[in-house]
Amino acid sequence: MKTLIHIILILMVITQTHATFQIPEKVMYKNSSYETLNEPLASYIEKNKIDITKITQSGCSANWRGYVATWVVQDNYLYLKKLFTHSCGNEKEVPLVSIIPKSKGMVKAVWYSGELKLFNNGKVHSGEPPTAVLIISSGQVVD
Repeated sequence: MKTLIHIILILMVITQTHATFQIPEKVMYKNSSYETLNEPLASYIEKNKIDITKITQSGCSANWRGYVATWVVQDNYLYLKKLFTHSCGNEKEVPLVSIIPKSKGMVKAVWYSGELKLFNNGKVHSGEPPTAVLIISSGQVVD
């Protein structure tokens, strides 16, 4: 009987657990605005051992990474355009030079290789398939 009660309690807890949707990154592609849950900046931060917590503010379960980046696909390359600290409503732009030394203007994302799944705004958490999937190799759109 005790085991049955434990099982029921565990099942109740499991079914009541919900993950918080994360705030998506923003991507401009072919003159349209999209959202993505891919995090192209994460590999740069990891590779360069940047303590992003010194630059960003978190405290929001919808944004564990503490920032939101704006990306642009231009001339078949992915560029980091802007970076914002983001604590669920309090946005503040962070100069790119604070994480990418000597950067001026947009930064070509040569560190990133992988998929970039683009969703129409507001659809990233809808369960719908992405509007487009870009394949990026060293910052260049290859497919």
